[in-house]
Amino acid sequence: MHCENILDPLDGLTPGAERDVIQNYLTELVDRVDWAGSTLPTSVKLTLERLTLLKELSNCGFSIHAPEVVMTLGEKALDLESGCSMASTLKCVTEALPLLPDVERRRKLVECMISYSGTRSTSSIIRFVAFLAPLSVAHGLSNSELVQLLLKLQTLNPLKLRQNFIEGLPKGGDDAFTLFVINAMNYLLASGEWRTLTDRIRETVTPWIHEYLNHVMNLSRRQKMKSELIHVECKEENSALHEGDLEETIPDGPTPERLEEVFSCLLRAGVKLPDFFAPELTTRVRSTEGEGTPPSGETGRKPHFPPPGHFVFCTKLDIAMESPLSVELLEYLLTTCDCRILNFVITAFLVSAKAKSLESQLIVLTNLRLVCRALNLLLQRIDEIGYELSTAFYPSSVSSVVANTVRFVVGFLTKQERNQRTIESLRKLHSEEEKESMGGNDGKLLIEVTNVENLLLRLLTYLSSAHTKDIGLLLLDRLTLLAPAAADYLMLRLQNQLGKFTQVELFYLVRKYPPAQDLVMNELQKYDIALSVDLNDFVRVARSLPVAVSTMVIEAHLPNLNFQWCTRLLSALAVRHESLPTNLLVSMLGKLEEEAGNATVMDRNVALVVLQKYLHYENFPTDDKELPHRRRRVEQCCDRLLVLEEIESLDSLSGFLLDFPGVLLDVVGDAIKERVFSSVLPGLLADLEGLLTLCRLLQKHKLLNDKMKLEITESFFGKLSRAENNDEKLSSSPVSYPLGNVLALALLLSEGASQKASLCSKKRLGTDGAIHHQIAPRVLQVVRERYSSLPERLVILSTLVEQKDMAGFAHTHAVVAEEVCTELIKECDKMTSSEFSKLLQCISRLKFWHLVKPDSSQFGNVFQRTCREADAHSRCVAFRALSSDLELFCHYESFMMSLLGEVVNVMSHEDMEMVLSAVLALQLTEALESLLDAIGTRVLSMVDQCRRSTLIRVLQCHAAFGLRDDVLVLRLLTTLEEQCSREMRLDISQVLTLLQASVDLDVPIPSKLAVNCFVCLEHHVDRMTMAQLGHAARLAVEVEMGYTASVHAVAMRALEHREALRTNATFRESVELLCDEFSVEIPWHMRPTVLRRRYQEERLNDYINKRRLASLNGLN
Repeated sequence: MHCENILDPLDGLTPGAERDVIQNYLTELVDRVDWAGSTLPTSVKLTLERLTLLKELSNCGFSIHAPEVVMTLGEKALDLESGCSMASTLKCVTEALPLLPDVERRRKLVECMISYSGTRSTSSIIRFVAFLAPLSVAHGLSNSELVQLLLKLQTLNPLKLRQNFIEGLPKGGDDAFTLFVINAMNYLLASGEWRTLTDRIRETVTPWIHEYLNHVMNLSRRQKMKSELIHVECKEENSALHEGDLEETIPDGPTPERLEEVFSCLLRAGVKLPDFFAPELTTRVRSTEGEGTPPSGETGRKPHFPPPGHFVFCTKLDIAMESPLSVELLEYLLTTCDCRILNFVITAFLVSAKAKSLESQLIVLTNLRLVCRALNLLLQRIDEIGYELSTAFYPSSVSSVVANTVRFVVGFLTKQERNQRTIESLRKLHSEEEKESMGGNDGKLLIEVTNVENLLLRLLTYLSSAHTKDIGLLLLDRLTLLAPAAADYLMLRLQNQLGKFTQVELFYLVRKYPPAQDLVMNELQKYDIALSVDLNDFVRVARSLPVAVSTMVIEAHLPNLNFQWCTRLLSALAVRHESLPTNLLVSMLGKLEEEAGNATVMDRNVALVVLQKYLHYENFPTDDKELPHRRRRVEQCCDRLLVLEEIESLDSLSGFLLDFPGVLLDVVGDAIKERVFSSVLPGLLADLEGLLTLCRLLQKHKLLNDKMKLEITESFFGKLSRAENNDEKLSSSPVSYPLGNVLALALLLSEGASQKASLCSKKRLGTDGAIHHQIAPRVLQVVRERYSSLPERLVILSTLVEQKDMAGFAHTHAVVAEEVCTELIKECDKMTSSEFSKLLQCISRLKFWHLVKPDSSQFGNVFQRTCREADAHSRCVAFRALSSDLELFCHYESFMMSLLGEVVNVMSHEDMEMVLSAVLALQLTEALESLLDAIGTRVLSMVDQCRRSTLIRVLQCHAAFGLRDDVLVLRLLTTLEEQCSREMRLDISQVLTLLQASVDLDVPIPSKLAVNCFVCLEHHVDRMTMAQLGHAARLAVEVEMGYTASVHAVAMRALEHREALRTNATFRESVELLCDEFSVEIPWHMRPTVLRRRYQEERLNDYINKRRLASLNGLN
């Protein structure tokens, strides 16, 4: 075709027609060119020009069908010795890729481009990220060398990398930074290393993201400063110049679309958005939402919603958005988001919009509707994608997104137990009549549950085999509750995979889905269960497996089990032992007994602990005939496992009980008691030390029963009694037994002794042949008869006094103590001063002063004579004992005060503190005031040598009786301040006493001492009782401490006692006083009660004031 042939017809044509003629001419000209037969360029530069020509022709709409030529030109252009820059070469070849219609050829050319760019240097990875990473992801190419090289980079900021400028990218590096982050993360997520080095990749990506987000925040900050500066300078003449300069120097940050791509990569990689980016994200979201807000007076503007990735991270960071949680927002999010983050968007929306503070049925109904709408939109999105699912979700898959969505949705609807109960109640309605008769929320619930079930069923069809298996093992039980049809479909798909399941997975499957029991059992029976099923795996899930599966596995393993494995299996099944078949239980117990010969004592004890659980039945039918047989069989097994033949002496019994579990005493305690009674006790009846040790050991383990007590009473104390009555001279003389040991044994036998006629009917004590009725009075009577001297009776009384505060001190002990005390009072004239002081202490502790008053003349003479002869300590002891009875003390007050006054100067610190503690219970008299003044003078002279407890007692006494001695008080407080500043060795009661005394004395307590006192209370705050906390709270106000850290600790600890705040009025008033004084926030559980009570008090006061005012007006 020649040019003149076409130019002639152009004359007279319109421009449009002329253009069409030229276009047709050029198209015909291009079609006639033989690109394949043309000579290839000789240089790389000409090759690039030829590729550029082909690309431009293609862009102009001309059809270029020369894939071989393009492939050849592309391979030839990738020449390292061409002299052209790599960036321009790669860019040119990349633009020519669309000319290759074959995917494999494009893939091969991309591999050539990667090889041309290099894989071993920093510049290579930079070029790869800038130009080739998207092509590699699109064509499914992954290079491990490039991945490792990329993971070594500490930053993706182009300005911090070695090359400050890359040809083909914008200058300034800002858009390039965003491009690098997106390309690098997309490539890493598509690489094979993502599945094997996930944690390492996340650790590498996290610093990149933090640096990038800091860069974005810095750009936004600079843009804001520029805007403020322009606003300030806009009034000046050269404002335009400044604005132009600023626009040149400060680049724009990433657009919302580009930042959304970054957020999408973060979600797919599982990298958290740092908290420091929350203000910037808030600003961007508010700006996006503000674009859709119409100005005042205008309507109709379409609302702007935040992008999906922005919305997800706003939810994660608890950022409030102006956009309401509506259906429109959900539709926008699910239709515009990246397909690969659909599950994240659904999760974020459901978490934000879920119902919380509603009635149970309304919560479930609301959440079901949300889930139904979200799944509908998800399925619509998947349907719209159509056949391009693999491409749209690459490198992920639609199966992965659906699996994550199903996993969250099922947990979202069934996680709470009340939701499970609501759905379960709906599933119990089987008949159509019941469903039709439902009304209100029940009917709506059933409709929504059915809709969700259908949607889940549709979603499950997109799951791959691997995800089907994962969802089945994880959610089949909850899915059965929520969507039975979906669960059945899932199980139907799993049937074809059962052959690939491990034994553990089969166990988990049948545990999650009991109807699959037969399928699992058939699969297990294909192999030898004894060889294929590991008992370690079985034991972990045995308590929740169906009984038939457990029975089959145990029966297969039972012949080869040893004692330890039998015990472990019984322990695993103990929680559900009521459901075990009786024949299986009997077989396991038989095997346990068979292997018992090879077990250690510890192994047997463990087995006994396990078998104890098999004796307790809660849900087993009481009228079942098998129950007695099962219980009897377990008890027989316990008896056969218990080895008592080795218990023959006290030492063997001690060693046995040392290793024996205490929890088994209720089960086999009777057998142990019988063994001790028959084998150990007879050899010790003549050995007091052995009997005492045996009784203490049995008492410690709660094995000392009445039968053994009666035997010891008959054999040991009976002989003592007979020897006393008949004056027998035995080889083992009773006198040789120490009183302390005999009395200790008697008290052990009398502790908790019961009356059982069945045990006492054939046991006789003493020679009188009388039937034994009680142990305690008889053994104590024998002791009194055998040890009747004055010092011995005083020892007996002192021992009974020591037993007074113990739990075993019974009425019998009190009667015996009173009788012995009466005898000693009658013979008090024979006592020494120390013995008499000891008697006074016993009378005081037992509150037996009524025994003294009838015979006060004899006692008084002895008392006065003994006290005159006594030393200072004995006088103080007598004073303390006598002060416990006010009436008797008043009778001897003048006598005792004069005696104590004589020895004040020689009293020890302990004696002074004893006297000070005793006077607190007395009334203030002139003599008592003189005594306190003398003690105060003594203390003042030796204040630096006194103990802190003594100083506190002096302060307490002055505060209790209102004595004014400022010199002494201030000196004591100063000394305590100096001592406590060095070391604080006060207990809680001493600190509270000191603070209370300073408040009652109305003297200023040194601030340092007050601070140290409350620091001590803070240190012991966890051990303070409720009364002490209330006292400390009131003192914190009265001492005027201020709200220090120590007072705060006391206040917070007091506020934790919720029960005391509700029930104890005094404690509540103290805590409220502290809270009001220092404006401490009252806990929420107390606030309504406190406000209500204050309101009632205010109303009552107003009422009283009005009545008083009305009465006054009436009188006037």
